[in-house]
Amino acid sequence: MKKTILFLKKHLRNTFYSNVWIAFAAGCAAYQTSQLFDLDNFYLPLFVASSTLFVYNFQRLVKINQKPLLYAAGRNNWIYRNKKLLALLTIASAAACVVMHRILEPQDYFLLAIPGFLSVFYAVPFKISPKKTFEAMRSLPYLKLFLISFTWSVSTVFLPAVHAYGFDALLWRETFLLAIEQFLFIAAITIPFDIRDLKFDSPFQKTIPQLFGVSGAIAFAMALLTGSFVCLVFLNQFSLIDAREAWALCIGNVVAGIGIVS
Repeated sequence: MKKTILFLKKHLRNTFYSNVWIAFAAGCAAYQTSQLFDLDNFYLPLFVASSTLFVYNFQRLVKINQKPLLYAAGRNNWIYRNKKLLALLTIASAAACVVMHRILEPQDYFLLAIPGFLSVFYAVPFKISPKKTFEAMRSLPYLKLFLISFTWSVSTVFLPAVHAYGFDALLWRETFLLAIEQFLFIAAITIPFDIRDLKFDSPFQKTIPQLFGVSGAIAFAMALLTGSFVCLVFLNQFSLIDAREAWALCIGNVVAGIGIVS
């Protein structure tokens, strides 16, 4: 029994640290939007999952080369020891995106340019001349949390909606409300990671825990989850989600809230 538990813990850790789990979550979020907008397409969520896996592992590889001294324990130690695995996953997920790009419509490429740019320069410094280099976007004050949430909203809500119905979908109140709900939810569940990274993040970044302290950051995250819940209520009123779907998503918010405060 003990060996089984250790085996499960090891592979669960590998799934989390290699960003496979977060890629799976992104794919599920995109699939959820596809279903809500009556888009019977499995390949677009798979593309979102593959591109998420590529982006997150690419960022990890960039960061580990920029700040190798930080990689000493826990997750950071695992990343440092498994650079080859992360590189392999990065290449494989990039290849999957290339293979699946044919499912995309012309408007999808235009929309993907936004999260694509943000995702690359989130971790990579932006050099405009030999003497002028901008910091990676994640290092800029106040932006880290909002860049992550915005990128997820575009990739998992706007992309499936625009893929199915073109840019007209961006004018629908249901699309924007679902995107806002996703933005608030992702922002809320990202704050605990900013709390975890307090000892690593530069004070210049002005993350939520740096601005409000740990207790204030938790309260802020709970306020965001409350906003997400309100959006779900309105989405039910607008008939984008039925009562059963609303309850399921609300339960997800409750579970997230328990995780944040615990």
